[in-house]
Amino acid sequence: AESSRRRRRKLEKETKQLIKQEELKRLHKAQAIQRQLEELEERQRALETFGVKLERKLRGESDSGSQDETQMLHEWFELVLEKNRLMRYESELLIM
Repeated sequence: AESSRRRRRKLEKETKQLIKQEELKRLHKAQAIQRQLEELEERQRALETFGVKLERKLRGESDSGSQDETQMLHEWFELVLEKNRLMRYESELLIM
């Protein structure tokens, strides 16, 4: 009877430890995802700022110097591709 109680208490203690470990794992994962989302938001803001400047150059609202339109259009499409990639990554993070 006593050994049965000891085993049960030991099992309860081990179970509580496992539950706590799993909670910590979930917390760490959530924190990592939150950090990634914050970094992603910063990158998206920088991309947006660059995009606005590039769009102004393409419209002729800004002095683009010697940069030709072909090069600016190439940069614009690269910017759009990067934005789409970041949006997909954000969606993946939110699903996790």
